[in-house]
Amino acid sequence: MKKDYKKMRKDDEHLVSLVYRPLTEKIAILLFKTPITPTIINHLGLISAILSGLFFSYGTYGNLIIAAIFAQLTIIFDLLDGQVARYKGMRTMFGRWYDKFLAKLTKYIMFLGATVGVYNISKDPRILIVGTIAIVNIITISFIINLRIFYDFVRERRELPRTGRFFLPFGMLTTTLLTIAALTNEVKLLLWFYAIFGTLGWMKQVYTHYKYGRYVKIK
Repeated sequence: MKKDYKKMRKDDEHLVSLVYRPLTEKIAILLFKTPITPTIINHLGLISAILSGLFFSYGTYGNLIIAAIFAQLTIIFDLLDGQVARYKGMRTMFGRWYDKFLAKLTKYIMFLGATVGVYNISKDPRILIVGTIAIVNIITISFIINLRIFYDFVRERRELPRTGRFFLPFGMLTTTLLTIAALTNEVKLLLWFYAIFGTLGWMKQVYTHYKYGRYVKIK
């Protein structure tokens, strides 16, 4: 089993997974002989994200701490389901798709809760617009990233930092920043960050596609 997992490590790895992997690997080994499936773990991650969004929506610092804990559990479940699937030989194309679908859905749920929470504290209706723009930007960036696999001219290009075979995934970066914002009580600042720089981010991605694809002829 460990031999198979070492083989998997030869592929590109998330920098975030390197932090959580020692924990999730141990949990995956413990779950190996249990009836718990990757789908169950996926749904636990979804429940964790819903609870995180709920606590974010209250807006008070104590609730933000709890929301941050559930956000971290969401990351752990997101990494754990794939490891359990590999250990148990339960990997399927639908499972891979469903995992990616839920990974994106959980981010939107948490950011929606964060937007409501900041509004509940500030009572500033403008924050609802800022939060909506932030969520739309996250959806747009995720959409563009997912389309890359269908086009060779941008398939291997990444907008986020990369060191050797290690890279920083957009989804986990988003959840990690949301956790940090909750712990520092700066969720409003994070919403503004994604509203402004998220817009610049997807515009940069569109330009990258234009730059490398405008002279590529369709055969």
